[in-house]
Amino acid sequence: AGPRRALHRALAAAIEASPSPTPREVEALVRHWGHAQDATQSRRSALRAGALAAQRLSFVHAAQLFEFGLTQDVGAPAEVLAEAALWERTGDLYGYGSKFGAAAKAYGRALALVDSLAAELRPKSTVLRLLARVALRHTGRGALEEGAAALARGLALLGLPLERSRAARLGTLAVLEVKRRLRSPGRAPASSEERQWLAEQVRFFDVATQAAQPFWPYVAAETALRCELLSRQLDDFRTLQRSLAFSAGVPVIIRQMTPQQLEAAQRTLDRADALAVEHAIPMGREIVLMNRGLAWSAASPSRARDCMEAALAGFARQGMLETYEGKIARAYYVLVLLFTGASSALEAWIDANWQEDTDNSVERQLFAWARVWVLARRGELDALRPWLRRLEAATPSDRGTRAQFALRRVQGRVALIEGRAAQLLESAAPAEAEAQLNGVWDVGADRSDWTAILLDAAIVQARAGRLTPTQRKQAVGWARWLSARGVLDFPVLGLRALAELTQGAAAERALREALRRSNTNTTPYHRWSCLGTARRLEQASVAEREEYERIGAAERFVEVDADGLATRA
Repeated sequence: AGPRRALHRALAAAIEASPSPTPREVEALVRHWGHAQDATQSRRSALRAGALAAQRLSFVHAAQLFEFGLTQDVGAPAEVLAEAALWERTGDLYGYGSKFGAAAKAYGRALALVDSLAAELRPKSTVLRLLARVALRHTGRGALEEGAAALARGLALLGLPLERSRAARLGTLAVLEVKRRLRSPGRAPASSEERQWLAEQVRFFDVATQAAQPFWPYVAAETALRCELLSRQLDDFRTLQRSLAFSAGVPVIIRQMTPQQLEAAQRTLDRADALAVEHAIPMGREIVLMNRGLAWSAASPSRARDCMEAALAGFARQGMLETYEGKIARAYYVLVLLFTGASSALEAWIDANWQEDTDNSVERQLFAWARVWVLARRGELDALRPWLRRLEAATPSDRGTRAQFALRRVQGRVALIEGRAAQLLESAAPAEAEAQLNGVWDVGADRSDWTAILLDAAIVQARAGRLTPTQRKQAVGWARWLSARGVLDFPVLGLRALAELTQGAAAERALREALRRSNTNTTPYHRWSCLGTARRLEQASVAEREEYERIGAAERFVEVDADGLATRA
């Protein structure tokens, strides 16, 4: 053993003597110093090799090298904060590679080191930053209890609660929105220390918004508003640019947008783009493009896809497709394909990008949800069930979250094609009550989708003569809401339902408007549904009947009756 250790030490010394060792040689140092039983040198070489791997954008490999070096037994760290910074860097690198569990563990190690310091030596800004990162990675992997605990501790540092009553939350949001609209820049920080603390608060709220958005919309809305308001007190162009971009793109799935509002959103995105160019903000232009694509999904499917594909190409060129922003772009692309009815492209994208072993639970939920959504409209139960199982496995079991509401919606679609329309209608009230608790009900795309499913159930029950007067009255209310306030092209389904569920002149007007509005910028399924109603009510022209048959055959859509007997169009 002694000669072997000496040989490894000699080999390590020879590599160290090289004026410019290659990355592979630096990694060899880790092994040689390890066999030489020199933990200090092995650690130093691992950290050096990790830094070189990160420069080559080999993020996960770099993180593994960092972690190996940091776990070498070299005694207690002389500089606790410096050691914590290395663990934080390790978490960042794991996060870039979508290894959320490993990232959360690394951030936890960093936080534990900082917490080991006496209270007066513990930098509040470092604790806040680490808590945000811990929360983001835990929620990203579906560990909501751990993520919520980190968010709660971070908010408590700022004197804010995580939990509020619905009334208190709405009141807080109203006050923050008024402040936002006043566009007051706020008080500038008086000292460099105050500025640093303010900058950390801005970053905390930014990351907290990302962590909360897939699960707790009210929390995300509050942290987003606080982030924007605080960022006005700093020349924080990166946060301002992100705020402008996301505030322009995201409302398309929150509420119905008028043409004037969509035009204003594009102007806001122009401002964000100018900031990205002027200040050379990393991934700034890609963030603008993906939000521009989301905004265009309400008006121009081709432009929406072009913007999204340009954004994804930009992330790929920079090796950043696996970063958090890159993952958001991938998610937005799925939504754009779904919202614009590009079912074949959507299925191909999911098949090419599905990762069974990824820690990114949020992405797996979205991909599986979208796949079930498409297959249910075709009545393909055999193909659908494996994807539904994947969705159920990826969705956190915590009740009342946006993720749970998404699962409930696709389960509703499956119930419909299995002949459980009556059961689906009975589940409406409890689902609505649960969705109202944390703001899910205020996400227009989520509520529009759920309402459309319920209306499909009401229509098949009405056609079978099984819809009670009370249920019909309730369904008409849903249809009126959807036709007036549904997002994207969902209003045409509200009009179509009114044509099915009302009578006389009101039904005729609703059908004419459904056919008119579904004739442009409408997904194939929504157009086909409107044409199907016109055909059943004997109000379709020859051309419209032919269009119905053509869309149904091309997209493989099915009609469903109250017993779930799917008949291919």
